[in-house]
Order: sequence, then C-alpha cells, then structure tokens
Amino acid sequence: MNSRGAWILVGLGAMVALATWPHLALAQFRQSRAGFPGVPQLRPGAIEVGIAGALTSIEGSTAATVALRTGTFRPVRQGLGGGEIDVSYTRLGDLDVIDLEGALSWTRPYGRTACYPWVAVAGGVRQEWLGSFRQVRYPVGFNLGLRQLASDNAAFRIEYRFRRVLEDPVAEYTEHQARVGLSLLLRNRPAPPRKLNYP
Repeated sequence: MNSRGAWILVGLGAMVALATWPHLALAQFRQSRAGFPGVPQLRPGAIEVGIAGALTSIEGSTAATVALRTGTFRPVRQGLGGGEIDVSYTRLGDLDVIDLEGALSWTRPYGRTACYPWVAVAGGVRQEWLGSFRQVRYPVGFNLGLRQLASDNAAFRIEYRFRRVLEDPVAEYTEHQARVGLSLLLRNRPAPPRKLNYP
C-alpha cells in the first residue's frame, strides 16, 4: 500500500470513529440516566485483542503500518491500569520495520458512558532491514487514546503515539503516529448473580 492509500484508509477510519462516537456515547449516557443497565463497561480482568492501521510521520516522510496487539486490565486507584504488547510491521519504500513494544496505561470511563480515554507510557525494540543491512533501534514515548465500547465484547480505538527513537547511527529522531483500530474484548462480561442457598 502506498502512502496515499494509507492516508485514505486511516482518514476513513477516523471519520467513521468521529461520526459514530458522539451518537454511541450520547445513547449510552441517556440509557444510564434512565436507569438502564445496558451501558457497556470495561472490567478488571478483561483481555483486549485487536488490529490497527497507522500512518507514521518520520522527519517529513510517511509510512503505512499494520499492528496486532493484546492487553489486559487491573483495578488501580479510581480507574483501570492496563498492560499491552504490540507487534507492528511498517513498509517505507524499500525499508522494512518490525516493532515489538510494551505499554503501561491508565484509563477510566468518561462520565457514565462507554467512552474510555487513556494515557500510556511505552517503549520497545525495533528491527529495521534494507536488503542485507540490519539495524536495531529503541523507540520510547507515550500514547494518548480513546476507546469506545460498542458492546461488552467489542470496541474501536483512536490513538496518538509519540516516540523518540534511540540508538540511530546518524541521529536520534522523533515520530508522530495516528492509529485507528478495532478490538475484541474477552472475559469482559458482568459476573453472574450469586445463588443463595437456604437451609
């Protein structure tokens, strides 16, 4: 995929996310205000697996990226703490890049909706190769994102990533990345009510 096609793909995904998010969030907020228990929630112990598409700006050049990720959540003070592993592949001209990253995040719902903004710190290792030439680099930085639950089992995400790439043989440089993705949420159903056994 060329960079123009990637821009179109990510742009369409972002437009769909931005067009549908306010309607989903408003409907879920009205349900919660009306006393309906149907607002999806992200629960401790949930496992998130997903796929994302991205555009990366690297010192004026753009590259298309495909990523797979998985993570889980645990309760922390006034929110959920998350741990995530992300594997991505990027093609930039004749250059191939594979990133393996880990991230620690914090999130909580926006009001009484199923919208979960989050912030994360991240870092990892990057393998680049051009023909027979190989190079290892180390990206570190932070993520800002928005996760909108469509149900207890599905969500879409939009995300901004900032990375400082270390150990470059010429000079360290900065990356800015926009991602749009879909997630499947496993083990995220409410606990069944306990049965009371009377003697």
